[in-house]
Order: sequence, then structure tokens, then C-alpha cells
Amino acid sequence: MELEDGTPKQDVGSSKRLWNAVQTGLSVKLLLLTAVFVLIAEVLIFVPSIANFRNVWLKDYLLTAEAASIVYLDSNDVILSEGAGEDLLATTESLAVAIRRDGISRMMASSGQPGELDQHIDLDNSTAFGSIRSSLSMFFADPDSRYRVFGTMRSSPAIMELVQETRHIQAAMSEYARNVAFLSLLISIFTAALVYLALYRLIVLPIIRISSNMDAFSKTPENASLVYKPSNRLDEIGTAEKRLAAFQGDLQQTLRQKQRLADLGLAVSKINHDLRNILASAQLFSDRLTSLPDPTVQRFAPKLIRTIDRAVDYTKSVIDYGRALEAPPKRRKLMLNSVANDVADLLGLENSLVIEW
Repeated sequence: MELEDGTPKQDVGSSKRLWNAVQTGLSVKLLLLTAVFVLIAEVLIFVPSIANFRNVWLKDYLLTAEAASIVYLDSNDVILSEGAGEDLLATTESLAVAIRRDGISRMMASSGQPGELDQHIDLDNSTAFGSIRSSLSMFFADPDSRYRVFGTMRSSPAIMELVQETRHIQAAMSEYARNVAFLSLLISIFTAALVYLALYRLIVLPIIRISSNMDAFSKTPENASLVYKPSNRLDEIGTAEKRLAAFQGDLQQTLRQKQRLADLGLAVSKINHDLRNILASAQLFSDRLTSLPDPTVQRFAPKLIRTIDRAVDYTKSVIDYGRALEAPPKRRKLMLNSVANDVADLLGLENSLVIEW
């Protein structure tokens, strides 16, 4: 049978079952969770790494400006020549470069008024959390915004200051983020694959074998070949396998005992049926005995009839028990004297000199 588009109905059903297995399968969920957790770990690593990249990028430009200031510090010129200043600004991608020493700030090069500054970054006293917060704000800030960065020079006890536009560091951070994202994706896929294969081999595959065995065993529990064969693992999976094998073995033994009891009950039921027929005949004969005038017969006939009646009731109770229809026990008063006399007559002890009644 085919659908309107010509697809066989059986293939559609198989595809749906496969899709349901993919959606609900433990292995697929494990793979997705592993990939997600690895990506989360990469994100947690990326945030401080981009802050560190920002700080290194800024320090490199401060070092570049410091190298150009060696001659400047020994000179009394107020500012570098126009050509040297433009080269310094272009090299450091800055709008202004200045040196502050002994509380006095000296401008090395400037392209005009830097305008309003959005951030002031002190690389000497930056903290990890502060660097992360500042880096994220710069990453999403207006590219035309400006900031001031400063830090102590290595060659002299002075402070180098740079005023830069955010667009340059944003471009560098974006390129770094792309590279890290691509590398993180590769690492995530590789790590997730390794973790997935390890967990699939250690956990998922044994669980699949256990669940498949339980499903097959539930359909034919009397099949001894379906009893789970545990591995030699010593962990929780190995313990579960051993417990499952022991449970299935005990269940099969119980089923075999139940079958034997059922067979025995059937045999007892047949024997009991024949015995009831025999007792019915004995009951008829005992009824005829009550019509005889013999005193001894008149004495023992009622007791014989009661005994046969109890035997008939017993056979009936046996049949009812086999049918799971046993009546609940009932409390009633019983004359022990009559029971004792019946036992004495049955055993011929009514004239005993040893036993007192």
C-alpha cells in the first residue's frame, strides 16, 4: 500500500519509529547533552580569554608608544614633529599619546581634541572581573566611542597614556572571537565525540542490552536461554547485571514450581473426582444400613454416615481449593464430648480401662 506521493506505507511507519527512537533514545540525548555542556564550558573559557586578549592588545600598543618615547623623554621638545607624530598615532592606532611623570602630563602626539571619553582603563590595577566587564562593554559599545588607557612604563617611572577609538579594538576582538569560536567548535565536536563514545561504550550499550533482554524475557519468561549473562564488571552496571540474572533465574524456578504444582493439582483433582464417586456409593450403602434392626448397626451407622459426609465435604473443599474458591473459615461452637466419643468408638476405646472419658 502506498501513500498519495508514492511512498510505501510500511516505509513511512519504519521512518516514524526510527524518528521516535532518535527522539527518545538515551544515546542521542547523551550526545546532545555532551555537546551542549562542552559548548557551555567553552563559553565560560572564552569570556575571560577575550578579556585577557583585550589587555594584551592594549599593552602591546603601550609598549610600542614607549619604544617611540625613549628619545622623546630625553628631549625638551614639547611635541614630536608632525611626521613623527602621525607615524606614532598610526602605529598605535591612537588619537593622542601622552606621558605623565611627576604629576606632569606631556603630549607626544595628537590628532586634535580627543573629545568625550567613555572609559578609563588602568592596566596596572585591573582585576579579572573588572577586565571581563570592561571588555564586554567595549565589545558591544559604539564603534565611534573613545577610551583612555594608561599603564606604567617599563623603561622609566612614568605613565604612558593612549586615547583610542573603540572601532580598532572591536575589530581585533571580533577577529579573535571568530577564531576562538571556530577552534572551540572543533574542540567541542572532538571532545563531545570522545565523551559520547566513552559513555556509550561504558553506560548506554550495557543499558541497551539489559533493556532488550528484559523486553524479550518478559514475552517468554520460561525460555532459559534468555536469562541474562552478566559481564565481569565490578561497578554499578555489573551489579545491576548480576541482580537481573539472579532475578530471572529465581523467576524461572518459581514458574517451573508453579507449573509442577499446576500439574499436581490437575492430578489431585482427577483423583478427588474418582474418590467422590466412590464415597457417593459408600454413602448410599450406609443409608441402607440405617434400616437394619441390629442394635450395633444402629449405633455405628450414624457415625459412619457422618464420617462419609465429612469425607465428601473434604473432597469438595479440595476441588474448591484447586479452583481458588476456598471458603473463608467460620467460627462455630463444637461439643468436645461428642467428638471424643466418636474418636473412642472409631478406635474401639470405649471399654478402655486406661483412658477416662
